Amino acid sequence: MSRKATLQEFLADKIVKDAWRLRRVPQLQAALHKHQQDKEALAELERRAKSLRKVTKEPKPAATDFLPDYPPSYVEKVIIEDPKSLR
Repeated sequence: MSRKATLQEFLADKIVKDAWRLRRVPQLQAALHKHQQDKEALAELERRAKSLRKVTKEPKPAATDFLPDYPPSYVEKVIIEDPKSLR
């Protein structure tokens, strides 16, 4: 094989490889852009979650919160005078 043919083969091979790489660049750019957007969205969601945790520190409900709305006299009679009636 002559020097000229070897050089032509090398250059042809390099052109094919570079053309393949250039076709891949837009896909790589799109993937990097999407990754950056996902990171920013995740950071925003984490900020929101953190702020919600600060805002929603509600007190635990008291045991009496689950009682039906009976008149106070009835509740006093049942609970104080006859606690066995609750069973």
